[in-house]
Parts: sequence; C-alpha cells; structure tokens
Amino acid sequence: MKKIDFSKLEMYKNIEKTEKEKVDVRSSFANMIYSGTSGIAFHALAYKIYNSNGSEEYNENECELIRRVAEYGGQPRFIDAINDVLK
Repeated sequence: MKKIDFSKLEMYKNIEKTEKEKVDVRSSFANMIYSGTSGIAFHALAYKIYNSNGSEEYNENECELIRRVAEYGGQPRFIDAINDVLK
C-alpha cells in the first residue's frame, strides 16, 4: 500500500530537478484514465482519484495501473513525479 495525495503531487519544474511545485492532478489524471483506458479496474481507479480528498491509500494493483497510465500518456515531469511517489 502506498499513500498518494493527487491534490498536492510534487512535480519538478525543470529537467535538472532542482525545483518542485505542488500540483492538483486529480481531475486531469482521472480524466486521462477515464478516457484512455478500458476495464472496471481503471474505471474504479479514475473515480477513486477524482473523489480523493488528500492522501489516499492505493494497493499494489492500483499502483501498477497508475504507473502504466502515467508512463503511457503522461508528460515526462508527471512520470517522474509518479515514479517518485511509488518508490
């Protein structure tokens, strides 16, 4: 289980990774999952992320789905942020 706060995801502002900013990615990431994937597990995950308030626990399967979606459709700085929280 990992606790992730998608309302305050720390994302790098530059490729040197010397500056970060907290970004609320709940809606954008949930929409990426909702419109770009198939299956009930992704459906449930999209709603869990969208409706989250602060830090939520995600099980191993959910974390793998999060990683797969981020790597498939996310900006490089978003991929790095997800990889950081899933370490």
